[in-house]
Amino acid sequence: MSIPSLHTQMTDDINLFTPDVENGFLDEVIAGVGEGSPFEAYHGFYIERLGSWVLLTQPRGWMERALIVAHPSLLIRVLHPLDLLYNKLETGRKKDLDGVLQILNNGAVHSDQIQEFIENADMPKTTKQGILRNLEKVLRKRDGS
Repeated sequence: MSIPSLHTQMTDDINLFTPDVENGFLDEVIAGVGEGSPFEAYHGFYIERLGSWVLLTQPRGWMERALIVAHPSLLIRVLHPLDLLYNKLETGRKKDLDGVLQILNNGAVHSDQIQEFIENADMPKTTKQGILRNLEKVLRKRDGS
């Protein structure tokens, strides 16, 4: 949703954050639509419930930057592409770094934009350095070095 030009790309999970019932029905959701569920076997992806802990280290202003998806009865916020990239680079798992590479290759966000976003974010220096190292890994992979 953050990057419309990637709508044709498939992911192996969809992250769903429901702040009103963050801890409710976790086991039921995992069994019904989570990793390893019949839902995943049938559809090829699973739903991963997230909580507020995922955004604790997000740069300030993420909610104001978030994109609002039109819906008649729900308020649906989707992370801005820069916040999404930041989150994936901070997590640093292979699948997240592959996602960053896919977004950068798509041209939806340029590497200098995310680098500037990270450099200007209010965060500890060591956190910033780790995130920038992950960005460098992605850029090396993109450039074939």
